[in-house]
Order: sequence, then C-alpha cells, then structure tokens
Amino acid sequence: MASSKFSPVIASQTVASNDAFIEIRRFRLMQICVVTAIGLIASLLVARGFTVHIFSVGLFFLVVALAFAFKHRSLLSAYTLIGAMALMLFALQVTGAGLFDLSVLGYPGLLIFSAILGGVGLFLSVLGFVITLCVSVAWLTLSGTIVPHVPTASWAHLVFIVVIFVVTGFSVYILVRDIKRLMLSLQQENAKVQQSQVELQHIAHHDPLTRLPNRFYGEVLFVQCLAECQRNKQNLALLFVDLDNFKPVNDVLGHAAGDLLLEKLALRLKNTLQEKQYIIRFGGDEFLILVPTQEGSEQLNVLAETLIKQCEKEFEILQNQIVISASIGIACAPKDGTNFKQLCRRADIAMYQAKQNGRNTYHYYDENLEKASDDKFKLLQLLRAAQTTRQFELYYQPMVNLDSHAITTVEALLRWPQADGSMIPPVQFIPLAESSGLIIEIGRWVIEEACLFCAAQRRLGFS
Repeated sequence: MASSKFSPVIASQTVASNDAFIEIRRFRLMQICVVTAIGLIASLLVARGFTVHIFSVGLFFLVVALAFAFKHRSLLSAYTLIGAMALMLFALQVTGAGLFDLSVLGYPGLLIFSAILGGVGLFLSVLGFVITLCVSVAWLTLSGTIVPHVPTASWAHLVFIVVIFVVTGFSVYILVRDIKRLMLSLQQENAKVQQSQVELQHIAHHDPLTRLPNRFYGEVLFVQCLAECQRNKQNLALLFVDLDNFKPVNDVLGHAAGDLLLEKLALRLKNTLQEKQYIIRFGGDEFLILVPTQEGSEQLNVLAETLIKQCEKEFEILQNQIVISASIGIACAPKDGTNFKQLCRRADIAMYQAKQNGRNTYHYYDENLEKASDDKFKLLQLLRAAQTTRQFELYYQPMVNLDSHAITTVEALLRWPQADGSMIPPVQFIPLAESSGLIIEIGRWVIEEACLFCAAQRRLGFS
C-alpha cells in the first residue's frame, strides 16, 4: 500500500526535474546562439572578401537555430547550431591558412557547446565531426587541392580572435557556473538526506509519545552502558517500573488522558535521574531505568524510593486530580545476567513480586523468584489441561449441628488428584485460577457437579 501511495509522487517529482533540466538546456542554447550571433555581427563589420559570405551564412543558421530553440525544438536547434558553426570554421580553414588558420581556435568552443547542450552522443558526434573536418583540411592541403596562405596581421584578425575567445569563454563560464550550481544543489540535497536520516533514526529509536528511547534503542543503550560499567568495574542495575492501576485511567478518562499522564510521568522520572542514568519506554505503562552502581544496594534503594514517591505525586490531567503508584523490580548485571532480554525478564519477575507484596514498593530479583515463576507457569499449563479434561473432583464435607447431631448442610471441596495418587492443594491452584481467569469455568463446573450431587441425594431420600 505504501509503495502505491508514494510512487505517483516520486514519478511526478522525476518528471518535474526532467522538465526543469530541459528548460535550462533550452535557455543555455538560446544564450549561446545570441552571444555567438553578436560575435559574428562584430566579425562581419571587419570582414573582407569571401569571408563576409561565410559569416553571413553562419549568422543565418544561427538565427534558424535560435528559432528552433524558441519553438522548444532544442535537439534540432543544437544540431543546427553546432553543424553550421563547424562547417563555417571548415570553410574559413579551406579559404585561409588551413590547419594553421585562426578558425581552429573555434573547435574547442564547439566541443564545449556539445557538452552543455547535449549528452554523450552529441559530444562524441561533434568530436568525430571536428576531427573529420581537420583530417579533410590536411588531406586537401597535402594533395594540393587547396593552397593555404598565411594572412598578414591586421586589426580584423584581432577582432576574430577576440570573438572566438569571448564566445568560448562565455560557454566555459556558463558551463562552470552550472556545474557549481549542480554541486551546491547536490550538497543541499545531501544535507537534507542526512537530516532525514537523523530524523528517521530518531523516530526508529524513540517512543513517539514520551520521546524516550524505545525498547529497541534501550537494548543498544544497555549494551553500551554494560561495556562502560565493565571497564569501570561497576554493576549495571536495571529497574523495571510498572504503574499500578493505570488501566482505570484509560477506562474512565479515555486514552488521551492516559497518554497525557504517561507524558508527564516520563518527564518527571527523567528529571529525577542523574548523568549516565537512562530511562526507556518499555511499552504500555512500563519503563526501564539503567543505573550504573557500585557494590551494595543503598544507592538503588534511595533511587527506587525516590521514583516511587515521584509516581505517587498528584497529576492534574484534563482538570482531574489523579494519583497513581508504581511497583519496581530490580535486577543487576553481571550478578543476575548480562543479556538484556534475560535481565528484563528477571527484573519483571521481581516487579511482580513487588506487586504481590502490596504494590507501591520495590523488590530485588533472586533465583527463588524465578523458580517460583517457572513453577507457576508450569502449574498454569497443567491447570488449563485439567480444566479442559475435567481432572478435578469434589469432596463433600458434612456440617453437623452439635445440639441435634443432625447433618444440616454439605460443603463441596474442590480437589485436584494426580496420576501418582497425590493431590495439588487448593491453596496452590485456586489463586492461580483466579489470576488467570480459569476460575470462572472451574466455578461453573463445581456448581453443576454440586447440583447433580444434591439431586442424586434427594432421589436417595435425603432432604
């Protein structure tokens, strides 16, 4: 979809660039025709004999080339201009001093014209044509067909030389000026590309909402910080900050309020940190903080408490006073690992322990937490399978009236027997079922089974 949207734009920009280039070339062609025509008019004023006819014919074809350029037939105009000028110079050689005639000085100008006005094809064509003309003059001279004669010095020859130099110099000037403009344009485009690359890199590495480094760039910062800490013989602490009860803010006030809260909180937490301490938007309402630290946890304790206090401060969001809290898990490299993803996972485990401890507090990672987390995960998988295959059993415990010794009610107790005859106690799987949402299906099954049991007991005569 993206390529289909942008391809017409790119195509239109390319067409516009080509049109501008063609228009510049046409303008240069008209400039050269005018300057060369002025030079020929000046030469006509001092020319004598057959040279007048040669210059007149050349001037006529210059006017024709100018007309073609004015009618936007640039390629035909260029060939007319260069062809007429080449033949004019050839005629001057044949009627003058041959290969030693002053008109030879005009051939470099023709090559410059072809470089300005056309592509490689035109330039090579003109170069071959000029060489052919010079070879022809040499052959005609050596064969005796023409007899070169060296003219005596005169003011007319000085005018011819000045005209050739002016026309050639003007052509060189506009060629160099166009090259300079092109170089400047390329430099400006290169600067724009570099700026765009910087902006794109910033967008790719930063969260658009909080403008903090995102998870991808956070891993890069972690690697850099860890390498520096290893050189300085320091530890690198990773603090996993998760907001408590952030979802109600979005549910009640809307996501715009939630986004504004995250922006203000990110700025508040960032201003709390010191140099070489980094805060990262991990995702949602989760943040990571990288802190180089020495042995001992006192510095981290102070920082964690400060961060919690900052989160506790009241926020004014859309004319509402909002108070939240945060739970923080802390893992340290290299003690708890040196891999970014591994350390994030372990800090996340410690953070969930902080939530279980009552929220609005912090907790350090230790191996027992990970074992408990792994056990919990495995138990959850078994619990899902047990709920699907109905592995549970109900045990009914009678409740007896101590005065009448009569059974007044029966309490249904849920049990989870295992294949080896053991039981997983409810204190282990009931909280897990509640936190995972499986308790709803399990509760429905318990009610159905208890009702069936009661109906069966009534059929047996028990009331």
